[in-house]
Amino acid sequence: KSKQQQQQLVQKSKLESLGRIAAGIAHEINQPLSVISFRLDNILDEMKDRNFDINNIQERLSSQFEDIERIQNIIDHIRTFSREQDKFITLEFNINESIINARKMVNQQYIHHGIEFRFDLQDNLENISGNPYRLEQVILNLFSNAKDALEEKSRNSDSLDKIISVRTFMKDKKIWLEVEDNGIGIPANILEKIMEPFFTTKKSGEGTGLGLSISFGIIKEMGGEIFVESEIGEYTKMKIVWEKM
Repeated sequence: KSKQQQQQLVQKSKLESLGRIAAGIAHEINQPLSVISFRLDNILDEMKDRNFDINNIQERLSSQFEDIERIQNIIDHIRTFSREQDKFITLEFNINESIINARKMVNQQYIHHGIEFRFDLQDNLENISGNPYRLEQVILNLFSNAKDALEEKSRNSDSLDKIISVRTFMKDKKIWLEVEDNGIGIPANILEKIMEPFFTTKKSGEGTGLGLSISFGIIKEMGGEIFVESEIGEYTKMKIVWEKM
């Protein structure tokens, strides 16, 4: 019964994640669609004027398939992300892959909000064991929290460079994943509470407080630990670590 309740909470958190990134998915798909539309309009104009080079048109049409493939890849991954979390699968995988896949789902949305991603992902990291799609859920949640912190801070600053830094590395036989933002920070008196179920500092209707609690459970399930370091008004850094034997 406890496992069923935990699975239901994970499912609820996953649906929240999908809801939050819906706009991001729209941005990710709209950008290549706009490029395709613009290029096809140009080709049609040239054909109407009978001022075209058939080889040039064939080359440009071929390039459209790259954008179409990008859209297909995004849709396929969203479907897999939604489906595979319901299975208790355990794989050996590289955490950098989950980070890159999570970014693909929200990158254009965050660019639209003026947020810059900075990645420093170490090559040749050792694999960890677990469900890579659930780790994506954790990363998406950390991205979302960082975005909210940056958006809130930017309301009182006209010159804020909104940055989310993501770093992976090996140290002392441990695999580290860090997600840091230069947002509003977390007050010291609530740092110990942020992993508690349903704890949230957001207004009613803006969040359930499940994100970090579920993330904590997912990381524990994968044999890792999650920590937070923050300074009010300066930054928040979420740290995830797996110890390798």
